[in-house]
Amino acid sequence: MLPFAMIIINAVDNRTPELWLDPVTATHRLLDDIKDAVENNPAFYRWALDWRDRNRQIDSTKDLLLAYYTDVKIVFVPDKGHPKLVYIQYHKLYQEIQDAVRRSEKRRRNSRHLLSSDQLNPYLQFAFEHFSRTLDVPFDFVRASSAFNEIQPHFNPILCLIKDYRAALPNSDVLDLFINVSPLVASSIMLDVVRRELKGISTVPFTLLPTPALPVPGKKKTMQLTIANAAKNFLHLLSANNDSAPQETPRQSFRDIGIVSNML
Repeated sequence: MLPFAMIIINAVDNRTPELWLDPVTATHRLLDDIKDAVENNPAFYRWALDWRDRNRQIDSTKDLLLAYYTDVKIVFVPDKGHPKLVYIQYHKLYQEIQDAVRRSEKRRRNSRHLLSSDQLNPYLQFAFEHFSRTLDVPFDFVRASSAFNEIQPHFNPILCLIKDYRAALPNSDVLDLFINVSPLVASSIMLDVVRRELKGISTVPFTLLPTPALPVPGKKKTMQLTIANAAKNFLHLLSANNDSAPQETPRQSFRDIGIVSNML
């Protein structure tokens, strides 16, 4: 999700035509005047080639800017000799910023990436620390996010769940294992997403479908398991027949299994 760019040109000559004081007109005309810079400027040309290698069409300077920003606006502010006009132009700038904020907020909310003030604060701390060390390297949100969402590498909740299941039912086959484990893991992931308000949207469309009837090897009847029954069975298995660990309540067991979404 790309940011917005606001370019403010201060202390413009008071004789500047009034037409240039409109941000839309100023942006369009100024970018049109330098549209060929993408071919003539060595740095711009190098960046344009990099994007063209990624199959993105770059024909003008505006195209190059829009590869890094959602939108670009240019606002002219005249010399302080006309305070009323200065106030009008800064009011236009404020309106442009407000419009960009609303657009960004809408896009983030629709994609479930809108952070609250509490969720944003850790990223601000990481950003301050990052830019106090260097101004040349971009801030990496993904790396910052992983820094306070790390899980111990030797702990895999799904494997622990499968191990406990096999220990409780050593004669069960692989099909039984997946029939029983899958609903509980899926429901735990969904619970964890809601409880922790994890951001982002799924790339897989979820559809409520009837549970298919799956044959169990060695038996004539079929088995249909609901998420509730699977959770009940596994919470019992995790707390029973386990001499190496203290007995847990269903609430504690389900809380521990709920962190499996961190591993996916």
